[in-house]
Amino acid sequence: MKIQQIIGNKIHVLERGSTRLKVSGKDEIDIFIPVLKNEIPKFCTELEKIYGPARSKYENRARFGSKNGSTRIEVFIVDKDSEDFKNINKFEDYLLKDGKALKKFEEFKIKLNGRSTKNYYAEKISYLNKILKINF
Repeated sequence: MKIQQIIGNKIHVLERGSTRLKVSGKDEIDIFIPVLKNEIPKFCTELEKIYGPARSKYENRARFGSKNGSTRIEVFIVDKDSEDFKNINKFEDYLLKDGKALKKFEEFKIKLNGRSTKNYYAEKISYLNKILKINF
């Protein structure tokens, strides 16, 4: 894997989202690279060699993207200690343990198909926060 060669074997590369959950999605693969917050700029520089400039960059994360045929690949460098990353893990772990909740989430994601990226993520984050508020 190109990413692993660039960042080295000591950093874990994680599949997240629909790929991890094995549900229908937006025909994309979400890859998360959890690192220490102070390492984000270094890894961004390395990923820019593969993907070009980050599509979005914040204090605790950056997002890169590319396409492989019709499949979109989203690569996120994230602060492994951030609440956002911890919440994504809680949310996905919850869905993997609760088949009904996972099915509802899949139906929700299917309804979002065709939305702009900005709208899609806003709706998805709202859904995630609602589930976290109810269950944690």
